[in-house]
Amino acid sequence: MSRMKIGVIVDNLYNYQWGILEGVFSAGENYNLDILCFAGKHLNTPNEKERMGNIIYKIINKNNVDGLVILTSVLSGYVSKYILEEFCYRYSQIIPTISIGTEIKSIPSIIIDNVLGFEELLVHLIEDHGYRKFGFITGPLNNDDAKIRYETFINTLNRYKIPINYNYIFYGEFSYNSGREAIKQFSKHKIDLDVIVCSDDDIAIGAIEELKERGYHLPEDIKITGFDDIEGAKFITPPLTTVSQPLYEMGWKSIEYLLKLLSGEKVPEKICFPTKFVIRDSCGCTYSAIEKAKVDIDKEFTKLDYIN
Repeated sequence: MSRMKIGVIVDNLYNYQWGILEGVFSAGENYNLDILCFAGKHLNTPNEKERMGNIIYKIINKNNVDGLVILTSVLSGYVSKYILEEFCYRYSQIIPTISIGTEIKSIPSIIIDNVLGFEELLVHLIEDHGYRKFGFITGPLNNDDAKIRYETFINTLNRYKIPINYNYIFYGEFSYNSGREAIKQFSKHKIDLDVIVCSDDDIAIGAIEELKERGYHLPEDIKITGFDDIEGAKFITPPLTTVSQPLYEMGWKSIEYLLKLLSGEKVPEKICFPTKFVIRDSCGCTYSAIEKAKVDIDKEFTKLDYIN
């Protein structure tokens, strides 16, 4: 009997995406599946060369995959929610499909609670550290995750009656380069900030590197935080305070849901995973090697729980 083939649509194979793919690959091995990755780029990317890479999406059909997982949150940087939905419906009409990252009507969707861990991070910065001067680097605001994180930032600062300086808000993308570009923009003024809050870890890492090149010492001169808890967040100097989302578990669950769909079972329209605030050095706290080891061990045991 031939193995079922599960397709995964994704824009690249590293950082956030790889965290999810680890769970997909592990579940695929556990359930004796073939996993086929269709790695293109953002939908409607303005980069013409990158746009050519999206041709790969056109080869996906019911003859080469039995089911499909779409990492919708990473495809949507340059398109509206409507266009993203239409892209998904193109497949879901003929292939059982799961969305990861964005809630798509009529398609089972695996999403996260963007508010819970992020609000906890902001309250920590305000109440525990006493910070009042905030900068913020957004992701693409037509992306649900980026929009909710931006709204949470604005709402939390308003609740604490902390003035928002829009000179220090940079409207960017979920990318390393956005972090660097934001610091260049902020540097047109004197950077008089306690902390820069970033919409994801890639942005934060780019911002850290740009600040270092400009002679800033972190976290002494300025603090910085991220979101996602990608592998690089632990190893950059200073280690990054961030919000962890359970990427591995989301990938694993997408395969379990897909197998249920393929067997004719009903699955929930939406499953929402919680996020968790993770304290390291970059916010001004002290993060010891012992604490790091505990976090890493906890993550590995979580993966083993799924595998077993």
